[in-house]
Amino acid sequence: MKNELLAKIVRLNNKCFPFFVVLSYFFLSVETFTYPGFVWKSIFINAKAFALVTIFSSMIFIFYKDKTKDKNKEYLGNLVINLNSLLLPILLMSFLLMAISENRHYNNYVFATFHLQPDVFFLLPIFSASLLIVGSIKRSFVPDLNTTFIKKNFWLFVTILVLTYGLIVNLTNVLVSGIKKDLYVLSHLQMDYDQKMRNTWGFYYDYMMFVQKQTPPSSTILIPPQSGHWLSTGNAGLSRFFLYPRKLVNGATYDISQSDYDYILISKGSWYSNSVDWGWPKVYVRAEKIWYIDPLTLSVAEVNKNYDPTDEFNKRAWGIIKVRKESSE
Repeated sequence: MKNELLAKIVRLNNKCFPFFVVLSYFFLSVETFTYPGFVWKSIFINAKAFALVTIFSSMIFIFYKDKTKDKNKEYLGNLVINLNSLLLPILLMSFLLMAISENRHYNNYVFATFHLQPDVFFLLPIFSASLLIVGSIKRSFVPDLNTTFIKKNFWLFVTILVLTYGLIVNLTNVLVSGIKKDLYVLSHLQMDYDQKMRNTWGFYYDYMMFVQKQTPPSSTILIPPQSGHWLSTGNAGLSRFFLYPRKLVNGATYDISQSDYDYILISKGSWYSNSVDWGWPKVYVRAEKIWYIDPLTLSVAEVNKNYDPTDEFNKRAWGIIKVRKESSE
């Protein structure tokens, strides 16, 4: 290297690199047992960002060796890299076992039983694999590190750093979700379409199928506002996937003054909100018929009465109202 300062940085990096690796594994492991952001909250160190710094440190260690003849200075770093190669398959197998366990039991089973978060744990094999990939890159692809090269490519380094960080964070989320879903499909090949949809959407899917059955395709349905407790049932775009070609119109929380609809959803709500009480609609409705569905048994009850929002049962109910049209005479 032409610049003595860069040579000193390389020597310092090579000494610190093995400790960076150990600390990265430690920080990521701690958040696996606690929650993402715990390390930052405790000692103001971002565990993911620190792992990224360690990956760049590994690049310098592997590609830019210390030019001194004393190779003992790099022994610890080489030992850490070799141990990492052995650790990667163990980490991958551990994650797969966690994913299989949750498929066999229920979501959040691993955390409830072992206090381990599989989604966060997956950062460990991602980090390990990153170090392995860096170590497998051929030295011929790496440019000479000197002052001129760094000055000309400074913003390129910054861009690569930011993109790598985003890749690590988002790749973890995508892979975890994909692996879990693929494992579920492979272990439940006998399930029919309804069972698969029910597993994905829960009662929301059964509720949409109930509404679909009780309403003709040409009808207009008033649904809750997409706020408060009704982020799902009030999501017209999402519900339209299940109810098309029915027309869906969002009502207000305390007002359904429009009259160009045939049915009104009765929705207790699924999302917590301290801004409003459960249950919608919150106004009196003249009804021709009301159908209620039990979320546990999926049994349907039909009644001939008007809808009263002050009725305690209606505040916790799921169903649909067929609106009584005013006579034109």
